[in-house]
Amino acid sequence: SAIYLEGDGLDVSYNVFETTIDDRARGAIELHGKNAIATGNISHNYKCIVRGVSYSGANPDPVTNNIIIANNIAYGANDGINLWSITNHTLKGVTITGNSIFLLNTSHAESVHLGISLTYSVLGDVDGSFSDVIISNNIIVAEKEIGRSYNSNDSCGISLQCTGAFQNIIVRNNIIRDFPSQGIRFYGRSTVSGVSIEGNFIIDCGNDTSAAVRICLYLNGTPKKSRIIGNSFIDTGSPTAYGATAIYSFLASGSEVIIKDNLLPFALPHLAITASGYESTTLVQAFGVSNGATLSVDLGAYEEFQYTCSTSAMNFTISNPYYFFSGRKVRFWIINTSNGA
Repeated sequence: SAIYLEGDGLDVSYNVFETTIDDRARGAIELHGKNAIATGNISHNYKCIVRGVSYSGANPDPVTNNIIIANNIAYGANDGINLWSITNHTLKGVTITGNSIFLLNTSHAESVHLGISLTYSVLGDVDGSFSDVIISNNIIVAEKEIGRSYNSNDSCGISLQCTGAFQNIIVRNNIIRDFPSQGIRFYGRSTVSGVSIEGNFIIDCGNDTSAAVRICLYLNGTPKKSRIIGNSFIDTGSPTAYGATAIYSFLASGSEVIIKDNLLPFALPHLAITASGYESTTLVQAFGVSNGATLSVDLGAYEEFQYTCSTSAMNFTISNPYYFFSGRKVRFWIINTSNGA
């Protein structure tokens, strides 16, 4: 990184970092330690503008790392802001707010492109945990693209995916636009609790028609005490939608996730919440419905769950309704597309 600091009481503010895509410069600012701030910086063509890193080695973790990454602008980025938690450590107490990140993902041509992320690695070096992270009021914009070879499973605007545990994570009031594969990826590969994704605008994500994954919000794992509330999924594609699915759930049995009051795009009819054929796990546990391929939700005075079946033989069963139905009015609709019923 151009500036690499480790210690207590770090401040990197109001600097301008410039390079070219051909230089393949990775990081502008890297902060290891606690009581650190990076604000008001501008980068041009660095892959990452700020990286926040936990303690490492034999150093005991502080009560809080207290890292603030605020009001920076990254032009021509590839993985704008990322957090690293070193194996056997916890990165705790990070605020990422008011930043603007503009990716040149086609120019960098990396296998993965990200806006803001909890770093996920299969190398075993950053398998630590995260706690008390706020990601709010950021603008994250990618380039639309079709057909380039990249890892669509891991490329997205905001990535809550790491090998270690994470808890008390807030993703609020961000604008995420034009990501070819995914807007937000929420994948708990270990113990996950207390994640709130609320009030975000996710626009025209999943626009790469060749990508294996084309989703505004991807959910996986077995998170506890988490919620997806008040987000707006917007698709301006015409006459064909840019994306394929607004919310895609692979939540496992035992998950505790409330999904409510989200604005779902008219451009993606019947593709609001897709469960990919899960019958006895995802649908039963997360939505109180079994044997369904597609669900759409329209929240008002009622919760409305629409089940779409393309064959004449339908099996629609309400089994083991999930806890968030308690005390609420629920309506279920069945549509058989084979005969128009």
